[in-house]
Amino acid sequence: KDMDINLFKEAVLKIAPGFKDVSFHIHGGEPLVRSAEFLDEAYSFIQMYKEVMGNKQKILIATQSNLIHLTDEKLNILRKHGVALSTSYDGLS
Repeated sequence: KDMDINLFKEAVLKIAPGFKDVSFHIHGGEPLVRSAEFLDEAYSFIQMYKEVMGNKQKILIATQSNLIHLTDEKLNILRKHGVALSTSYDGLS
């Protein structure tokens, strides 16, 4: 079962406080299978948290994907939120 957006937000608020640096790497399975709406809301929530924390905490948002499900809409969401994108190419042989 996929994590719903409310559980995601709860996890951010539970995990992030108390760390000097926090990296949110959204991967596992294929994150871009999720809807554009979910991704935008998840990244927006992290951005909001970053703004609240200001310079008190360094926060990185990253996603690892094989890019098969990358659409222009999802690419624009990644760019809008400054998401670091990592990719891998499995099975090229």
